Amino acid sequence: LERWRQLDPKVRREELIVNVLLVTGGAAAVTAGVFYLMGRPSSESSVSLVPAGTRRRISPRAALYRLDADFTLTRILTNMTISNGLAFSPNGRTMYHADTPAQAITAHDYDGATGTASNARVLGRFPDAGDRPDGAAVDSEGCYWTAMYNGGKVKRLAPDGRLLAEYPVPAMCPTMCAFGDPGLKTL
Repeated sequence: LERWRQLDPKVRREELIVNVLLVTGGAAAVTAGVFYLMGRPSSESSVSLVPAGTRRRISPRAALYRLDADFTLTRILTNMTISNGLAFSPNGRTMYHADTPAQAITAHDYDGATGTASNARVLGRFPDAGDRPDGAAVDSEGCYWTAMYNGGKVKRLAPDGRLLAEYPVPAMCPTMCAFGDPGLKTL
Protein backbone atom coordinates (compact mmCIF):
# COMPACT_ATOMS: atom_id res chain seq x y z
CA LEU A 1 0.00 0.00 0.00
CA GLU A 2 3.01 2.26 0.29
CA ARG A 3 2.86 2.94 -3.44
CA TRP A 4 -0.34 4.98 -2.98
CA ARG A 5 1.64 7.44 -0.85
CA GLN A 6 4.12 8.04 -3.67
CA LEU A 7 1.65 8.95 -6.40
CA ASP A 8 2.31 11.58 -8.96
CA PRO A 9 0.62 14.74 -7.62
CA LYS A 10 -0.94 15.28 -11.06
CA VAL A 11 -3.12 12.17 -10.66
CA ARG A 12 -6.74 13.20 -10.13
CA ARG A 13 -8.37 12.14 -6.86
CA GLU A 14 -11.10 10.30 -8.81
CA GLU A 15 -8.48 8.19 -10.62
CA LEU A 16 -6.79 7.34 -7.34
CA ILE A 17 -10.07 6.29 -5.75
CA VAL A 18 -10.94 4.04 -8.70
CA ASN A 19 -7.47 2.47 -8.62
CA VAL A 20 -7.60 1.87 -4.87
CA LEU A 21 -11.05 0.29 -5.20
CA LEU A 22 -9.74 -2.01 -7.92
CA VAL A 23 -6.76 -3.03 -5.81
CA THR A 24 -8.70 -3.58 -2.60
CA GLY A 25 -11.58 -5.26 -4.40
CA GLY A 26 -13.92 -3.47 -2.03
CA ALA A 27 -16.61 -0.92 -1.57
CA ALA A 28 -16.41 2.65 -0.36
CA ALA A 29 -18.14 5.03 2.02
CA VAL A 30 -17.78 8.72 2.78
CA THR A 31 -18.57 10.50 6.02
CA ALA A 32 -17.73 14.08 6.99
CA GLY A 33 -15.39 14.35 4.02
CA VAL A 34 -13.41 11.23 4.95
CA PHE A 35 -13.27 8.42 2.40
CA TYR A 36 -13.23 4.78 3.60
CA LEU A 37 -12.45 1.64 1.60
CA MET A 38 -13.54 -1.86 2.55
CA GLY A 39 -11.74 -4.82 1.10
CA ARG A 40 -8.51 -6.71 0.81
CA PRO A 41 -5.42 -5.95 -1.26
CA SER A 42 -5.39 -8.11 -4.41
CA SER A 43 -1.80 -9.13 -3.65
CA GLU A 44 -3.02 -11.05 -0.61
CA SER A 45 -4.57 -14.48 -1.10
CA SER A 46 -8.12 -14.51 0.18
CA VAL A 47 -9.14 -18.14 -0.19
CA SER A 48 -7.39 -21.14 1.29
CA LEU A 49 -7.47 -24.34 -0.72
CA VAL A 50 -10.01 -26.83 0.57
CA PRO A 51 -11.26 -30.19 -0.78
CA ALA A 52 -13.98 -30.00 -3.45
CA GLY A 53 -17.50 -29.98 -2.07
CA THR A 54 -16.58 -28.32 1.22
CA ARG A 55 -17.30 -24.75 2.20
CA ARG A 56 -14.41 -22.53 1.21
CA ARG A 57 -12.49 -20.92 4.03
CA ILE A 58 -11.54 -17.28 3.78
CA SER A 59 -8.51 -16.16 5.73
CA PRO A 60 -8.79 -13.04 7.90
CA ARG A 61 -6.77 -10.60 5.78
CA ALA A 62 -9.32 -7.95 4.92
CA ALA A 63 -9.27 -4.49 6.43
CA LEU A 64 -11.02 -1.15 6.56
CA TYR A 65 -8.89 1.67 5.17
CA ARG A 66 -9.17 5.45 5.43
CA LEU A 67 -8.05 7.54 2.45
CA ASP A 68 -7.11 11.04 3.59
CA ALA A 69 -7.10 14.24 1.51
CA ASP A 70 -3.30 13.96 1.11
CA PHE A 71 -3.81 10.43 -0.33
CA THR A 72 -2.46 8.71 2.78
CA LEU A 73 -4.04 5.28 3.08
CA THR A 74 -4.38 4.08 6.69
CA ARG A 75 -5.68 0.76 8.00
CA ILE A 76 -8.40 1.46 10.55
CA LEU A 77 -9.64 -2.09 11.29
CA THR A 78 -7.84 -5.35 10.53
CA ASN A 79 -8.07 -9.13 10.95
CA MET A 80 -11.41 -9.71 9.26
CA THR A 81 -12.51 -11.88 6.36
CA ILE A 82 -14.75 -9.55 4.34
CA SER A 83 -15.06 -5.90 5.36
CA ASN A 84 -18.65 -4.72 4.93
CA GLY A 85 -21.57 -2.78 6.37
CA LEU A 86 -19.81 0.48 7.19
CA ALA A 87 -22.23 3.05 8.61
CA PHE A 88 -22.21 5.88 11.14
CA SER A 89 -24.66 6.96 13.82
CA PRO A 90 -26.57 10.22 13.18
CA ASN A 91 -24.35 12.11 15.66
CA GLY A 92 -21.22 10.67 14.04
CA ARG A 93 -19.82 9.25 17.29
CA THR A 94 -20.43 5.57 16.56
CA MET A 95 -19.05 3.62 13.59
CA TYR A 96 -20.63 0.30 12.68
CA HIS A 97 -18.88 -2.39 10.68
CA ALA A 98 -19.72 -5.94 9.54
CA ASP A 99 -17.55 -8.95 8.75
CA THR A 100 -19.80 -10.98 6.45
CA PRO A 101 -18.37 -14.54 6.76
CA ALA A 102 -17.82 -14.08 10.51
CA GLN A 103 -21.54 -13.23 10.70
CA ALA A 104 -20.84 -10.38 13.11
CA ILE A 105 -21.38 -6.64 13.36
CA THR A 106 -19.27 -4.44 15.61
CA ALA A 107 -19.81 -0.94 16.95
CA HIS A 108 -16.87 1.39 17.66
CA ASP A 109 -16.48 4.77 19.28
CA TYR A 110 -15.59 7.09 16.42
CA ASP A 111 -13.57 10.30 16.54
CA GLY A 112 -14.50 12.35 13.48
CA ALA A 113 -11.66 14.82 14.04
CA THR A 114 -9.00 12.10 13.68
CA GLY A 115 -10.96 9.50 11.67
CA THR A 116 -10.13 6.79 14.21
CA ALA A 117 -12.21 4.04 15.78
CA SER A 118 -11.79 2.64 19.29
CA ASN A 119 -13.59 0.59 21.96
CA ALA A 120 -14.83 -2.18 19.63
CA ARG A 121 -17.85 -4.10 20.87
CA VAL A 122 -20.13 -6.70 19.32
CA LEU A 123 -23.42 -5.23 18.13
CA GLY A 124 -24.74 -8.55 16.86
CA ARG A 125 -23.80 -12.13 15.98
CA PHE A 126 -25.90 -14.14 13.55
CA PRO A 127 -25.37 -17.92 13.70
CA ASP A 128 -28.01 -18.92 11.11
CA ALA A 129 -26.59 -19.85 7.69
CA GLY A 130 -28.65 -17.18 5.91
CA ASP A 131 -27.64 -14.42 8.29
CA ARG A 132 -24.54 -12.94 6.66
CA PRO A 133 -24.52 -9.16 7.29
CA ASP A 134 -23.55 -7.26 4.16
CA GLY A 135 -24.19 -3.60 3.27
CA ALA A 136 -25.89 -1.37 5.81
CA ALA A 137 -27.31 2.04 6.59
CA VAL A 138 -28.39 3.91 9.71
CA ASP A 139 -31.84 5.51 9.97
CA SER A 140 -32.91 8.79 11.58
CA GLU A 141 -33.46 7.01 14.93
CA GLY A 142 -29.89 5.70 14.94
CA CYS A 143 -30.86 2.11 14.17
CA TYR A 144 -28.57 -0.03 12.01
CA TRP A 145 -30.20 -1.75 9.03
CA THR A 146 -28.27 -4.61 7.43
CA ALA A 147 -28.91 -6.63 4.29
CA MET A 148 -28.57 -10.34 5.06
CA TYR A 149 -26.71 -11.80 2.11
CA ASN A 150 -27.94 -15.32 1.32
CA GLY A 151 -30.86 -14.79 3.68
CA GLY A 152 -33.38 -12.84 1.61
CA LYS A 153 -34.02 -10.31 4.35
CA VAL A 154 -33.08 -7.02 5.96
CA LYS A 155 -32.69 -6.66 9.74
CA ARG A 156 -33.04 -3.55 11.89
CA LEU A 157 -30.92 -3.37 15.05
CA ALA A 158 -31.17 -0.87 17.88
CA PRO A 159 -27.98 1.00 18.84
CA ASP A 160 -27.62 -1.45 21.75
CA GLY A 161 -27.83 -4.47 19.39
CA ARG A 162 -31.40 -5.59 20.07
CA LEU A 163 -33.14 -6.99 16.98
CA LEU A 164 -36.08 -4.65 16.38
CA ALA A 165 -37.41 -5.99 13.09
CA GLU A 166 -36.75 -8.37 10.23
CA TYR A 167 -38.19 -7.87 6.75
CA PRO A 168 -38.14 -10.37 3.88
CA VAL A 169 -37.06 -8.94 0.52
CA PRO A 170 -37.72 -10.35 -2.97
CA ALA A 171 -34.06 -11.26 -3.47
CA MET A 172 -32.08 -14.16 -2.02
CA CYS A 173 -28.84 -12.19 -1.72
CA PRO A 174 -29.51 -8.54 -0.88
CA THR A 175 -26.27 -6.60 -0.57
CA MET A 176 -27.18 -3.08 0.57
CA CYS A 177 -29.74 -0.94 2.35
CA ALA A 178 -30.25 2.73 1.64
CA PHE A 179 -32.66 5.48 2.59
CA GLY A 180 -34.28 7.50 -0.16
CA ASP A 181 -35.29 10.70 1.57
CA PRO A 182 -33.58 13.51 3.49
CA GLY A 183 -35.20 12.39 6.76
CA LEU A 184 -33.70 8.88 6.52
CA LYS A 185 -37.13 7.26 6.95
CA THR A 186 -37.82 5.58 3.59
CA LEU A 187 -35.90 2.33 3.05
